Amino acid sequence: MIKISKIRLSILLLVVVLLVTSSSCTSCFNKYVEMPEGVTLNVSSEIKGYLVQKTLPSLHFDYNGVRVMMEAHGSACFFVSNDQYVLSDKFGEHLSKYSKEQIYVVSVIDQEYDKEKAVFDGKKLTLDEKDEFGNEQKYSKEYQLVITDKDGTRYSYQFRTFVSESKRYYIYRYSSNMGISMEQPLMVIKGEDNKNKLVLVALPYETKYEVGPNNIKLEALTEKDTYLDEKYYKYAYPDSIKDLADNERRTKVMDWYKTYCNGRLNENDEFVFEYYGASFKVDFGITDCGNERNKDGFKLTYLG
Repeated sequence: MIKISKIRLSILLLVVVLLVTSSSCTSCFNKYVEMPEGVTLNVSSEIKGYLVQKTLPSLHFDYNGVRVMMEAHGSACFFVSNDQYVLSDKFGEHLSKYSKEQIYVVSVIDQEYDKEKAVFDGKKLTLDEKDEFGNEQKYSKEYQLVITDKDGTRYSYQFRTFVSESKRYYIYRYSSNMGISMEQPLMVIKGEDNKNKLVLVALPYETKYEVGPNNIKLEALTEKDTYLDEKYYKYAYPDSIKDLADNERRTKVMDWYKTYCNGRLNENDEFVFEYYGASFKVDFGITDCGNERNKDGFKLTYLG
């Protein structure tokens, strides 16, 4: 067993503390770009040439002069080296455009480093005893959200938030910067030239998926036949509805597609929807969904 000397242990502890307490600067030494007219997220530039759809989703964050690190080939951004007060206000304005029905909380945790006071812009702001909804507020909270835009595209948001002197603040999480990323679930199909093509897919609520540009190399998607298998397009019901009766789960999924993607029954009594010019069929009663192929869910089939 290797023993760490007291000096080395002290150094390691100091490094951990610095990483936690200075995470607002986790990206200070990385390159950022300043966006004079705000920042727009687009579909990953890496996959655009392989997509069936030619009209594609995008999302604009309105803050002239905002500084961001762009990642995932333009489909994600992280906010760095900004005026924290301006960014907080702009972030709040941005979130306010969504209704509560569009927002799904994937994770929320109390940030216990912020007991009674929250770190913000190098200061410690006193937390109100209760937030604007009357909930007790001992700590700030760190969130991971999935938000559905009006076109059916999902975006992931991460941030820390709290209320001080009746004002809501938004700031970096202790482990990462504030960020927004476009969710890009994909389906792999054979094109007319017998080459692999990619199709962007719309998925309801916080449904998990296996095929996407951020977790699978482009070469594997376009050069191999692995992801042509229909098993990858059998989706387990999301956690927010998994415990409902089966007829309720089906209704929830169909209602989501009706709201965002022109979901409807076609002349063959099949439930179909459209997403940026691509059409899909939804089959229910599927029992081998999810990574372990043992969960209830639904299957998507590309129609053209």
